[in-house]
Amino acid sequence: MTTIEEIKNFCKDLSPPDVDRAIDFNELARDESIIAYEMFLEQKKVPRQIFIQGYNAMYAAAALFLVKKYKIKLDETFGSTHKNMRTVLDFYTQGSEHHTKLIELYEAAVDKFQFLLYQYNDKSHFARKVVKDLIDEGFYQGKKITYYSDVAPGRKDPLQLTPDDAKTFIEKIVEPFLFILEELTNA
Repeated sequence: MTTIEEIKNFCKDLSPPDVDRAIDFNELARDESIIAYEMFLEQKKVPRQIFIQGYNAMYAAAALFLVKKYKIKLDETFGSTHKNMRTVLDFYTQGSEHHTKLIELYEAAVDKFQFLLYQYNDKSHFARKVVKDLIDEGFYQGKKITYYSDVAPGRKDPLQLTPDDAKTFIEKIVEPFLFILEELTNA
């Protein structure tokens, strides 16, 4: 079991002016991420960005919860803020009836986020992806307006993510997480 001393190793206490700045920053980050994933969902485009913006909204909401309730923020000098956020959330939400669900949702989102980061940051995959994207983009631009048609062909996400996958992620993971944290923040 994690102790308060271990949690304090991951966090910084905030002074009153810093609390106000952190609240403003995290509220804005959460709201911008929500607007971004809603916009991408509405357009039925760029599923990868929907996942990333959804996770960003969750992370900002968790940071906002910590600032508003406990006047702390994660200390990024220790690295691995995603893992540390999970540990800190786990500690501070233990008394909540939604504790288990909240942690399960966060872990599912982190797993998806880490998978996407790995796919795009793995050097060999990244090099192949860049070449493939350049080829695809050239083909796409070449076909945009042809002699016979002015309709551009559909494009595929390199990770084969679909808008339905992204919509499910938002509905089943992001929105329930945000709802639970909103309740906990305002309680």
